[in-house]
Amino acid sequence: MKSYIFLTALIGSAMMWQACKNTPSTTASSAATPTPDTTTWLVVAEKGGNLLFGKKIDFDNLPKLLQDTLQKLVLAGLPLPQKIRMDCKGEVLMGQRGEAQTLLQEALDAANVYKITMSIKSTNMVENFYAWYLDKLNNGEGYSLLANEADAKAMLAPELYQRLLKQEKDGELDADYFIQAQDFDKDWGNIAILDTKQSGEHTTHKIQLGNAKKEGATGMGPRLLNITVVSKKTGWQIEKVEAID
Repeated sequence: MKSYIFLTALIGSAMMWQACKNTPSTTASSAATPTPDTTTWLVVAEKGGNLLFGKKIDFDNLPKLLQDTLQKLVLAGLPLPQKIRMDCKGEVLMGQRGEAQTLLQEALDAANVYKITMSIKSTNMVENFYAWYLDKLNNGEGYSLLANEADAKAMLAPELYQRLLKQEKDGELDADYFIQAQDFDKDWGNIAILDTKQSGEHTTHKIQLGNAKKEGATGMGPRLLNITVVSKKTGWQIEKVEAID
């Protein structure tokens, strides 16, 4: 599938930036690394003629095209957009507009999971996972990783995923497995790696959620956990989470 000109320019700029980032600047300010946030990705047209990066597309192919584009951004080390920009041309029906917005958000959600599993180092994977997971918990919508099959299968080792599903079905999960607690503090989004132990493809990180020097926003102290992850062909996966009392 042909690469889009916009994406190629972004990746090329990122590579140049990576090559030159350690070179002292000769000007008062340097150019910012380009991001996809400032560009309209999708144009939904009234009578067909939908465009992705200015290129005509079949709407049925949009999910795959978005997946390919976002994964290329991740692999190039470029930031993912907070939200994918979309415009409408002509009198686009609300149903079509809503469907397009849903596809864009689903693709972005999947890309953020892909970014976690494809982290270069296990430390990055753990930090990225908990930053993402605590943000999900903090948004107040009662996020459950087990209820999102695609996310769970991507980030959890199969044995852990199946065990947690069984425990949930049997009513044995009385706390959030990934924070080992029934409640959480909003400040737990501050993540620190305290120790690392490696054994073959398996790595265990001792992590701290929150600040040890002060109570969090809800009066809770920091949470200490041991996180074991394993390197798979498809990326990093979580094998075990244990509380440190």
